[in-house]
Amino acid sequence: MEAVAQYVLRLVCGSVVCSLILAMTGSDGPGGRILRLLCGLFLATLALGPVANLELDDLIYLDPAIAARAEELSQSGVFQAKEAMAAGISDQCSAYILNKAEELGLTLQAEVELDESTGIPVAVRLTGNAPPYEREALIGYISRTLGIERSGIQWLS
Repeated sequence: MEAVAQYVLRLVCGSVVCSLILAMTGSDGPGGRILRLLCGLFLATLALGPVANLELDDLIYLDPAIAARAEELSQSGVFQAKEAMAAGISDQCSAYILNKAEELGLTLQAEVELDESTGIPVAVRLTGNAPPYEREALIGYISRTLGIERSGIQWLS
């Protein structure tokens, strides 16, 4: 806190000195522009001087407890994003299957299971009754379009 007070005091004193010089010499004269430029450079040097003394470690120091909490929150965010993406993919695949089932005149429920590491659909559970032809047509469609193995398609009546 004392360093901030010294910094502010240095800027105020420099400003007072520049003001006095400009007031005494009359900054409207022919050398006024140069004098104002020199005072501006002097004040800029006073303002930016402490930045030159900073080390990179001073700027990037982070309390270990804060860093650990930030990492924890980051991992939580990644997990939540993966969960949301998986739910979206699963819902879209289910809707896709149900649309095709509706085209075939079937009323079903579909639950899609995704591979945890890749997020790719690997299995589907269909619930509802269907004649053999429509059932086989829907299973073939799911297998071709979503890439789910026939063995991963389970039909519950």
